[in-house]
Amino acid sequence: LCVSPSVSPAVTRFIQQTFTTSMEEGTREEQQLRMFVMRPLSGKTHQLRVALRALAAPILGDVLYYPGGIAKKMDRTYLHAAALRVPMGDSLVQVVVPPWETEGKLFSSPEFRTCFSSLFPDKLHLNTDTWFATERGTLFSDPAQLLYKKNTLRDGAGE
Repeated sequence: LCVSPSVSPAVTRFIQQTFTTSMEEGTREEQQLRMFVMRPLSGKTHQLRVALRALAAPILGDVLYYPGGIAKKMDRTYLHAAALRVPMGDSLVQVVVPPWETEGKLFSSPEFRTCFSSLFPDKLHLNTDTWFATERGTLFSDPAQLLYKKNTLRDGAGE
């Protein structure tokens, strides 16, 4: 395997939190899951899906990168864009939507909401600075959370 020096790397910042939940209603069997909050710093095709698979944490319900049995049993693919910033004319449109405001039994579970809220206390998830600011002290400012560190400055792919 060879990486061309002219190819910029896929760079993603992330944090993770573990929680335990019942995957099926009416069962006492619980499963430990990891929730990832990710911020791609580059724009590669399937970047987040590939990164999570490389961490042995494929996205639940993702039949392309996690074709095994549980993916087909899920009510949706559990990849959600909680915050987006889109250029529109001379300005930027920023949208923040908590996962439980969408479809998905897992997103609306009390265990998931508690886990998500542990990272975003007091409705911090609705503050766009949390998601889009690049200064130190924001959610993704710790360099240890950089998924891929090597060559992050090449081609503007990193900070």
